[in-house]
Amino acid sequence: AIYSKAEPGIKLGYAGVEQTTTPDCSDIRYGIALEENGKGYALEAAKAVLDFTFGLGLHHKIYGVAVIDNHASVNILKRLGMEEENTVRLYDSDDLVTLSISAS
Repeated sequence: AIYSKAEPGIKLGYAGVEQTTTPDCSDIRYGIALEENGKGYALEAAKAVLDFTFGLGLHHKIYGVAVIDNHASVNILKRLGMEEENTVRLYDSDDLVTLSISAS
């Protein structure tokens, strides 16, 4: 969960990595309350989630999937260092773009 730093009792959104239905593929997920969009919370939380998840040593690659027209979400994935992935399609939709990042 993502909570407000100023008011720790207020939940602003979520971020995490979950296993997909595609074997050996995990996908980063995040969401933020509409009124908090554009304030950097999703990016900060997603970075922390990637660092934590890769730090466990259980993943060599993590995917990120977004609706092509959701430019804010695609930009977050790219700012995380993800690059477009053409070899894996995690979900059956032509409206989605798949990106990935490998452990360093």
